[in-house]
Amino acid sequence: MKSGATASIPLAMLAKRFYCHQCGQQLKIQKVTRTLTPGDPDYAAAEIEVFDLDTLPKGSISVTKARFVCPSCHAETTYEEQKEIAKRQKQMGTRIL
Repeated sequence: MKSGATASIPLAMLAKRFYCHQCGQQLKIQKVTRTLTPGDPDYAAAEIEVFDLDTLPKGSISVTKARFVCPSCHAETTYEEQKEIAKRQKQMGTRIL
């Protein structure tokens, strides 16, 4: 029985354009969903986000996060990694590093 869900995506992922450092194509956003059950290492952190202190849930929690995927070379990066790559791309004046 699923008893909760959480999703997180930085606003900049939606507002800015990011480019692949390998081929230069514009990156697409891909959702990654996983289900946590009681006893999983990340369950306690997700439980705090989803439920208040008055409820005592013991069901699974669906956690959705976003990552970047290049449509042409299929390279995958997280938002934090891509922020650093974007800084280097801007400094060097090129999309391909």
